[in-house]
Amino acid sequence: RGIKVIVDGIPETLPDGQAGVDSIDLGSASSIEILRGPASSLYGNASGGVISIMSELGSDNPNVEGRVAGGDYGYSQYQLKSAGKISESDYLVNISRTEIDGYRDHSNARGSVLNTKLGVPLGQSDKLIFALNLTDQPEAQDPGGINAAQAAIDPSSARVQNVQFDAGESLEQLLVVVVFQRDSDSGSLTLRNFYAWREFANKLPVSGGGSFDLDRFFYGIGAQYSFGRLPDPFSLTVGIDYDRQDDDRKRFDNNDGVLGPMVFDQNENVDNVGLFAQAQYEFNDTWALLGGLRYDELSYD
Repeated sequence: RGIKVIVDGIPETLPDGQAGVDSIDLGSASSIEILRGPASSLYGNASGGVISIMSELGSDNPNVEGRVAGGDYGYSQYQLKSAGKISESDYLVNISRTEIDGYRDHSNARGSVLNTKLGVPLGQSDKLIFALNLTDQPEAQDPGGINAAQAAIDPSSARVQNVQFDAGESLEQLLVVVVFQRDSDSGSLTLRNFYAWREFANKLPVSGGGSFDLDRFFYGIGAQYSFGRLPDPFSLTVGIDYDRQDDDRKRFDNNDGVLGPMVFDQNENVDNVGLFAQAQYEFNDTWALLGGLRYDELSYD
């Protein structure tokens, strides 16, 4: 919380402030930008700043790249990436899989990520970008914390309760993105729209209500405009965001790793509307004045 995470202009941070990173595909990232202070007002209400990740897009020279990594404790990672152009459209397809047994008992993890991106030009100044991200992590065991006495005897052991209750988590997520971009002498316009479906299950090392199930749907729209015909040392950007999060949360008893009766059933909705503006005036090559203003309204139900 307090840090807004963005991938290709689309927030990984939810309206309620949680930022997930498990679906981010670093294997196809072209740049990562860190912002703080007034500059972060363009991206959200996170007072701590912004981490903005941009994915690759294809060049005139199509390429295919493969990567294999291996290591101790059953670690293996496989990645296959292809990027290039079809006519005037650029594309990226990246798929990766990671598996590890872990140094400690009850610490297996495995997962796969598919990340695709397609940029289609519409004339000289307009462009449509389509993106799809699919994350499948069926297993991530949690060995838990152990005390000093147990660590001295066997530092690779797991907490007894974590093994007993099969502590760990799994998730599946599908993200679909459409972005429209216009870059002309009069200004630059970006319109974004995204939809994400996430299924998450988590077993805690307790019996009563220790199995957690989340079915989440979240989506958002936004617009950002940078004025182009302003006096040369002055620049101005304005915009609006709307994001909505819809969670169906359930809890079940955890009977030694087996799902028991349901003890909690709740629907949670979070809406976030944001208006923002950012202006900059460059006095010379050395000095500039930057100011940002943002208003957000959040509602929880």
